Amino acid sequence: MYRIIISAKSINKRWIDGFAEIFGEYVEENNGKILGYEDKGRFYKEFKLDVSAEAAKNEVRNALVTFYTTFVKSEYLSRRIVRYAKSDYLVQIYIKILSSFNLSDETAKLFELMSEIYENFCLDGFYEFRMGAIIEGWEKLVGLSRDNSDLIRDEQSFATLLRYMLSCLPSRSDSVSIDFCDDKFLIKSDKISKSLSSPDDVIFALIDLAPNKVYLSAAAGKTRIDEKIFGIFDAVYV
Repeated sequence: MYRIIISAKSINKRWIDGFAEIFGEYVEENNGKILGYEDKGRFYKEFKLDVSAEAAKNEVRNALVTFYTTFVKSEYLSRRIVRYAKSDYLVQIYIKILSSFNLSDETAKLFELMSEIYENFCLDGFYEFRMGAIIEGWEKLVGLSRDNSDLIRDEQSFATLLRYMLSCLPSRSDSVSIDFCDDKFLIKSDKISKSLSSPDDVIFALIDLAPNKVYLSAAAGKTRIDEKIFGIFDAVYV
């Protein structure tokens, strides 16, 4: 039986929930148990799994790295950038793109910092005392946003900025095709093949892949997703 307790200040309970959402799938797959409780201003979640300690620690480490580079990084950037823009939707895309910058370096550094995973892990303590260099990198991204605040305030200029920033990301797929059938978006590339429920899910998947070209079917275009895609991605109808 493997056991680990993840904790954070009660005001950061959303962090615990965010980590549990990431790690919870592995726990469920292995018939594990999750117990949450609060004590003396801190919130705790205890995870118990009937797997080897080595296997579980690897999964915990992967989940923690994902948690800090997605959930925490996005929250940090959003809190400092949202006031510059009028469009919540474009801000979401912007944060998603910014979160992809320096991702490989941050991931490598976090794995290095988490060479050992102990039975009790403080999410906010690790953030405050071990992640200084990584947070400095995030603050540089905030500075980039301040420098471009005039562009961010104007929706058309903001979309152009997003298109430029996407072109700076390394492409994980040369092309992606998008179709729409049975109320689902079907997205395919040499990397993935999946069905997605919402236009936003499609946009976020495209950001992850940063394709050189997007091919959109007429059926997908009728959902009006083209209004979101054509302004930011290099896309054509097929």
